[in-house]
Amino acid sequence: MNEPNETFNFKSGQEITAKAKNLPFVTHKGIIFVLGNELYIMHNTIENNVDMIEYDRFLEKRELVSIKDTKLTELSDTDVLNRYNKLQDRKFNLVTYNCEHFIAEMKHEPIESKSVELVSRAAVFFLGGIIFSSLTRI
Repeated sequence: MNEPNETFNFKSGQEITAKAKNLPFVTHKGIIFVLGNELYIMHNTIENNVDMIEYDRFLEKRELVSIKDTKLTELSDTDVLNRYNKLQDRKFNLVTYNCEHFIAEMKHEPIESKSVELVSRAAVFFLGGIIFSSLTRI
């Protein structure tokens, strides 16, 4: 399912979600950008920060999970590209600026990351358990 489907109408501004083939619980998100007959993904990674790569490269080590329309699809390709260009200097940070933060900023939505929130809650729960356990031994 990694090949662009001829029956699917790709549009600039759609959100693509994929999962890592070697870590299926890890998802990665990007924004689709169509340039003529070429398909690109705008995304934010540890290796390259905010970047735009070919669709095939985006899915080399990932498996497609979903593609959905966003409010960005209502914009012109030029407007989508302008938003991307304004974010090109941003640097990846797992906690403060990961792929979810990038997507939110592209869509002009509040910047948040469900992945970071989930990990933070798990850490608090885990640490709370350790503290409670140590207190009950006193």
